[in-house]
Amino acid sequence: MRLSVGEVERADIVKGFEYAKNKYIEIDPEELKALRLPTATTMPIKQFVTADELPRELFDRPYFVVPKDEVQAKALSIMRKALMQTNTLGIGEIA
Repeated sequence: MRLSVGEVERADIVKGFEYAKNKYIEIDPEELKALRLPTATTMPIKQFVTADELPRELFDRPYFVVPKDEVQAKALSIMRKALMQTNTLGIGEIA
């Protein structure tokens, strides 16, 4: 196949990251796969705090947790009610 000016063969395309103006590092697809976190089906709570212990700036980006079945829905409902009644927040992480 003959290429015109500006065209690039698919085999010559790589992924990269610009870490400074006009400075790039090539990223291997296998490296990206190794960085992927496993998807979790549970969200462990690391710590409980009262709502006024955290700065309001942390609440500018909401995330929603949706139960996948009735058992999770019931557990989440009980947890949500208890947290609301005690003005408490649960701090956790999930991938």
